[in-house]
Amino acid sequence: SPSVFSASLGSEIQSETPLHRGYLNKLSQNKFVKKWQQRFFVLYPGKMYYWAEEKDFLERKKAKGLIELTDCSLATAEQHTKRVNTIGIFHTERRDYFLEAPNKKVLSEWVTLIEGILGVYEEKVTLNDFEVLNLVGKGSYGMVVQVRKKDSGKARKHSPAHELCNVR
Repeated sequence: SPSVFSASLGSEIQSETPLHRGYLNKLSQNKFVKKWQQRFFVLYPGKMYYWAEEKDFLERKKAKGLIELTDCSLATAEQHTKRVNTIGIFHTERRDYFLEAPNKKVLSEWVTLIEGILGVYEEKVTLNDFEVLNLVGKGSYGMVVQVRKKDSGKARKHSPAHELCNVR
């Protein structure tokens, strides 16, 4: 199985075996345009790399991008994207990512693996474990607040309106 390129997205090779891989659509957006693009994603502990196509990964080409999962939270994003089978990956200081799976089964596979990386099942966490710091954004899809976990002091973005309120 091919290994992935490191954070420089091409110069060094990691020897880790991928946890999961497959096609997902990624929302690309700038000030003027929002569009969904199919990308080939490869999940490693703490990171998701993506390429335009699977063959680019197999040929060890430079990855188009990297989603650093450290200190992120994960939530459904159907209300925000207006598309089924979508998730959002949120971080307080890095950009947010919205991904779409082709069906609920594939979405569930990705969510379960990402939640495992994020440590969702390691402890029972409730909203009472967090202190609300400020409102990050509000819209028709709900609101996103910045919270701090009381025991660790780590800050996160959290959307209480989402079904998967898996805040870590």
